Amino acid sequence: MPRAPRGLTLLQAQRWAGTLTAAFGFLACAVSGEMGPAMTALFPLAVAGSAVAGRRFHGRMQWGWTVLLVGALLVLGVQVFAGQIDIILAAALFAELLCIHRLWHRRTERDELLLLLLALLLLCAGAALSAEVTFGFAFLAFAVSGTWALALTHLRFAI
Repeated sequence: MPRAPRGLTLLQAQRWAGTLTAAFGFLACAVSGEMGPAMTALFPLAVAGSAVAGRRFHGRMQWGWTVLLVGALLVLGVQVFAGQIDIILAAALFAELLCIHRLWHRRTERDELLLLLLALLLLCAGAALSAEVTFGFAFLAFAVSGTWALALTHLRFAI
């Protein structure tokens, strides 16, 4: 007798709930239109890449990521002090980069919780940057997926 196909495992459900929460946090920022086309295109590509190849790259190129993030922080800091961009926008851009890093390097409960915290930071930045009604839909989706992500993360690491 053939076996029935397996459904979604707890690990898969938890990872996708966290990924969706991060995506809705990013969407809350992106609807403002202030993130720029490069950063707006980078996040969906990073989500797709992390879903396909994220496990193979975990723990690799740590120095590369560190140099990239420190360099981005310095560039954004200089732009803020020069008055080229607003500090809220700079924080949102840097939070996006940190969120991308976490999507590619998720192993422990701490990594998952940090991803959810960064997604919340993106949502808060979106609230400051956007006055669009679309933000409300992103907020609603974030609330639902974030609740599931927190519950599934707790369940995954409790058993």
